[in-house]
Amino acid sequence: MFLACSGCGPPSPEKREQPGEGPVAVRVVRVVDGDTVVVAMPGGAEERLRLIGVDTPEISEPPEPFGLEAAAYSAERLEGRVVFLETDVAPRDRYGRLLGYLWLESPSGHLGEAQLRRNLFNAHLLLDGYAQLMTVPPNVKYADYFREFQREARENGRGLWGAAVDEEDFYVGNSGTRRFHRPDCPSAGQIAPQNRTRFETRTDAFELGYEPCRTCKP
Repeated sequence: MFLACSGCGPPSPEKREQPGEGPVAVRVVRVVDGDTVVVAMPGGAEERLRLIGVDTPEISEPPEPFGLEAAAYSAERLEGRVVFLETDVAPRDRYGRLLGYLWLESPSGHLGEAQLRRNLFNAHLLLDGYAQLMTVPPNVKYADYFREFQREARENGRGLWGAAVDEEDFYVGNSGTRRFHRPDCPSAGQIAPQNRTRFETRTDAFELGYEPCRTCKP
């Protein structure tokens, strides 16, 4: 006989362990891919965590260029390590995953550029060229720093920025979303005329602070 149990099954979002105020110590159980890890929270519960502000290439078959390298980079530096989780305005995404910044050492004092470069793993992914910038409001606490870190990596040809890229004849930008697309991207065809702009190269788009579309991945 089957008896329904109201306490069985996965916990609802309301019952999940929530990060406290300020960075909390967590242990990285495993790396899923370059920008997603599983962490053990202070109470022992395991949570899937998506790093804020960065987007690494996918590792699904077939893996995108630099996807496996980004995953290996994160695994080497994070797996089994105790790090410090900081959240932003929105602590979870629509899938229920935690969203956060991972500090390799507990941050203290003024959290300026020097400390981000030294201790913030999200920043390391950008600086070493294993991720591209991905800005999703309202979680934009370090977005200005991250934009400069990506610029530095791109201008120095680090990581994925040193790989050869097949350029399109042009790219289509959306001034409303600050993203740019390949000409045949479905999203490009939906851009309102007043928000539509043209870039001759990817570099032109990056120079003006545009981010690549997450669908067509220009």
